[in-house]
Amino acid sequence: MEGLNIAMATACEKGIFHGLKIPHSDITISHQFYADDALFMGEWKKSNIMNLARILRCFYISSGLKVNFQKSKVFGIGSSIQETSRWATPLGCEPACLPFTYLGVPIGANMNLQRHWQSIIERFHSKLTSWKAKTLSFGGRLTLIKSVLGNLSTYFFSIFVVPMGVINTLEKIRQKFLWGEMESNKKINWVAWEKVITHKDASGLGLGALRALNLSLITKWWWRYRKDFTGFWCQIIQGLHNLYDKPDTCIAKRTITVVWKSIASIDKN
Repeated sequence: MEGLNIAMATACEKGIFHGLKIPHSDITISHQFYADDALFMGEWKKSNIMNLARILRCFYISSGLKVNFQKSKVFGIGSSIQETSRWATPLGCEPACLPFTYLGVPIGANMNLQRHWQSIIERFHSKLTSWKAKTLSFGGRLTLIKSVLGNLSTYFFSIFVVPMGVINTLEKIRQKFLWGEMESNKKINWVAWEKVITHKDASGLGLGALRALNLSLITKWWWRYRKDFTGFWCQIIQGLHNLYDKPDTCIAKRTITVVWKSIASIDKN
């Protein structure tokens, strides 16, 4: 993969492949690698598509590693699916459009809408089902709630500010499961939920509030940007939002409503 990285960098230097120019900066992004996945980004023109196909062909001949184009997709930002389909033919990839799901996370979706959180709600329902509440003891239900919280929602909660409607729905699922409540059998909640989620030092059960978890995970990005603003990802944020001549209190452009805009608004919550 290091060889492919060098090949792409050389192709960009020689003008064979044209990556995406980050505005208000000298940064150009042509590719990113994550685990065994590769993401190529460039100008939407046929010569770029053809040259990328040639680069990947040369990479296969020299390394013996062949890209599985049947599992790969081409996304044309701002283009029709017909045009994307036509331009994906040289690569042999499947044409696709936004939004899509990568590693279980929706990309390009408006996460301010509750319907895009339905998968998380369904996972909570499947893990905290009524039959489990019936067969487990109170301590077992408490342990399961903590494990579900740590495994299902952390990735989503660390990227998106969760709508309060979703937070309330998830809290109700946890609350009903803890007290063993089923649809046909209502249970008495002997202790207020605010008391249950309180830290153990304050005589609670230490479950923690989902809203507090979400805000703390989002704050991590805000803090990292403040402490390491020279990082590569920070430079991209600065270029996209034109923050070079802005005061320190400004870390997002109002007209760009994407993930970082949501993270930047954390100081208002």
